[in-house]
Amino acid sequence: MMASFTVVFIAQWGDPTQIATAALAAKYASSPWTVFLSATLALWAVTGLAVILGHHAKAKFHPAALQRVASVIFAGVGLILLAQAVRHP
Repeated sequence: MMASFTVVFIAQWGDPTQIATAALAAKYASSPWTVFLSATLALWAVTGLAVILGHHAKAKFHPAALQRVASVIFAGVGLILLAQAVRHP
């Protein structure tokens, strides 16, 4: 449980969705609890989908294969972002 919390907590720092949430909280300063609740429910929904999909994928695919596929996808996204940063500094 702590590992899951730590991974999600650290991953969210500097995440564009967190910056957008802060902007929404600033825009709707009269209702920060509404923004908080909405953002929390959205994160829970996405996390729930990831857990359900991961659970079902585990039953159909070998965990090591899933880890390799995820690694390739993350590396690919990283390379694309790096190329865009170099091209448009």
